[in-house]
Amino acid sequence: MTTYDTTDRTAYITLGVMLGGALGVAAGMLLAPRRGDELREQLRQRAHDARDRTRDMAMEKVSQTLDKSQAVVEKAASKTKDTANKAADKAKDTADKTATRARRAARQAQNDVDALRGAEEE
Repeated sequence: MTTYDTTDRTAYITLGVMLGGALGVAAGMLLAPRRGDELREQLRQRAHDARDRTRDMAMEKVSQTLDKSQAVVEKAASKTKDTANKAADKAKDTADKTATRARRAARQAQNDVDALRGAEEE
């Protein structure tokens, strides 16, 4: 079963009401006694109004979608930055520990060399 969020359902309902209303108005106008040119002009005006309202609704939906998309991108960027910072901190800690061990090993090696030289001199 497909689920729709509230905004989608509202948009569908609004669109249905608008289309139903437009069809009802068109039927009423066709049945009402008017001259042909007056009727055509009135239909043309109503069609333009419906088009404008539909375009406005579509633009609002696009704007909402862009806002949601931007929020998702910003959240992803923030998480990526946090992860990168944690990885950099971990790499620095590892490098510091490795450098400390290397210095200890170098000192120990120097002590061993000095001890060997001292033993050779004796």
